[in-house]
Amino acid sequence: MIGGQAVKKYLFPNFKWHSWLLALIIIGGVLCGAIAAYILDLVTCSELGQGLAALSPNADGRELYFNILKANSSELLKIYFFGLCLPGVFLLIGYLFFKSFSLGFLALFILRANPWPSFSAAIGAVLVPQILFFPLLVAAASLMFQMSLLIFYLNKQELLKEILAKSAIMLIILLICALVSLINSGLVIKLF
Repeated sequence: MIGGQAVKKYLFPNFKWHSWLLALIIIGGVLCGAIAAYILDLVTCSELGQGLAALSPNADGRELYFNILKANSSELLKIYFFGLCLPGVFLLIGYLFFKSFSLGFLALFILRANPWPSFSAAIGAVLVPQILFFPLLVAAASLMFQMSLLIFYLNKQELLKEILAKSAIMLIILLICALVSLINSGLVIKLF
């Protein structure tokens, strides 16, 4: 069997393997990020903490909301376009690993660093939006990972129906992203 026939026969009868693969990628990324934060020496850790404490977001809630919404929406759009292309599976794997790596690094960095008031507020401003947005990111990645695999499996008419269905679900995820961004901007303003 060559190409698409082998993919149809061996990968698609059991379509649950992609969930396990994504879970493994996320866990691996978080663990690698935590190991990277653990390897940092205390001097580098304190310099990084001072640099992060110097970053204070603008207190204007409207501007902060739109900045968070723009960042989160652009990430969801990247995932959407990764899912619509043929090498999208590999792009999604790399992107999800990178995002989980940064989350693991930041979480262990917070636990390891010596928190002082301005540092804690700056870390909260960075970590809270990532934690609240991460489930949306995983849901979108799982959806588009499946879409990227369906490109090999479906004919043109079925593929168009799937693209429309997945696009509608991505639009719902984008609307939830707007709500999460609003919550994030409110939490960041309260921290300062």
